[in-house]
Amino acid sequence: MALFARLKDETEPDHRRLEQELDLTRDGLTLDRYRERLQAFHGFVSVYEPALESGAPASWIPLMQARRRCHWLRQDLLTLGLGPGDIDDLPCIQRLPPMQSLAERLGCMYVMEGSTLGGLIIAKQLQRYLSGQAQSASRYFTSYGSDTARNWHEFRRHMDDALLGAEHDEAIAAARGCFESLLAWFIATRHHVACA
Repeated sequence: MALFARLKDETEPDHRRLEQELDLTRDGLTLDRYRERLQAFHGFVSVYEPALESGAPASWIPLMQARRRCHWLRQDLLTLGLGPGDIDDLPCIQRLPPMQSLAERLGCMYVMEGSTLGGLIIAKQLQRYLSGQAQSASRYFTSYGSDTARNWHEFRRHMDDALLGAEHDEAIAAARGCFESLLAWFIATRHHVACA
């Protein structure tokens, strides 16, 4: 089975559990819930992005840097009324999934880059259920705008070209680990638990 068919199939239960926990696409989304979830995203992404790049092969750094999105989270939180110091003081995840090999890094990127597609659906929900300030605080979820699908296909091509068949299991395990870390982090922040 091809890499991306396996990734989709084997991570589907993890993906579904995470979507249920996020609860950002159902009716009744509130501004408080949205702000809480953005803060939790910041606590994950602000640690994930530097960790992804740290020690990565030099040839991959430009692609990874071009896919940074934490600055958009910061912009959204500022729009929602948090000050720079408030954002700097937000709790951050302390334990990420392993990202030692390129296969592990790309497995995690599969999850985070794939989330840009779901982000467009979330952005539409913001337009439906939240007004004014929240609608303008959706830069993270609109991510690459009209280039989202193109960027996703470009990432898939890079990943497919980079990994040998023997590395597929490692990438899939890393993707599942990334979903699990995200889920645990969002549950922890929902219950106001300190960094896991």
